[in-house]
Amino acid sequence: MKRKDGFTLVELLVVIGVIALLIAILMPALAKARRSAKDISCASNVRQVATGVMLYSTEFRGYLPPNFGTTQGNLDLSSSGGRNYGTGLLVYRKMITGQVAYSPLDVARQYGDYQLQWEVLRAQNNLNAPSPTTIIRSSYVMREPSSGAFNQASGATPMFKLAKRRMSYVADRFSNNYMWSYHGTGKESLSSGVSSGNGQGWHVGFTDGSVVFERNDPNVYKVSNTFGAPAGWTSRHLAWTYWDKIQ
Repeated sequence: MKRKDGFTLVELLVVIGVIALLIAILMPALAKARRSAKDISCASNVRQVATGVMLYSTEFRGYLPPNFGTTQGNLDLSSSGGRNYGTGLLVYRKMITGQVAYSPLDVARQYGDYQLQWEVLRAQNNLNAPSPTTIIRSSYVMREPSSGAFNQASGATPMFKLAKRRMSYVADRFSNNYMWSYHGTGKESLSSGVSSGNGQGWHVGFTDGSVVFERNDPNVYKVSNTFGAPAGWTSRHLAWTYWDKIQ
């Protein structure tokens, strides 16, 4: 009898089983590698934003770009009277690109959703002119000297000047009435306190050019905490001074 070439059913099942096993083994490693690459990209963005800040500071007698009292990454052009500030000002002055202002880990604010906003912001000469939105979002924020920060719209709060000592001045967005991080599992609780569900921590850029990942600690970053960097709308600026001290 002439033997037919080909696989038997048993052989096919064995091959399929081996492939399924390999996929099960490799998928977690691939997912981890993908996330690690995004984490490196996020840290690189912090460094580029920090470089942009230093370029701005050199041009403007050592002052930090004007901010508007937020660590949420919301650039609200209507509240600032159409004046630009923060990362938006760096994009507008072409010191960074719009894409650098977005972290690939910041899944709640995909860059594709806001690309048009950034490009309009960069190209627009009159910020009071009509635009797709008055709020442009960024994954990165700049240092606040106080809870009021420096209100560019009113000019009531003085500009903030970078000190000669090593200090933190750029970070992943981190606060509202809680300390929250987009470096996590993607299932963060967004709770008003601090727990393991609020993310792993934040990339923080320093004036010496270093970028450090500061880990979230429930014993430090919580509302009404008397030690460290308590969360809360009126005390979020204390995170910066805390990051200065623990280095």
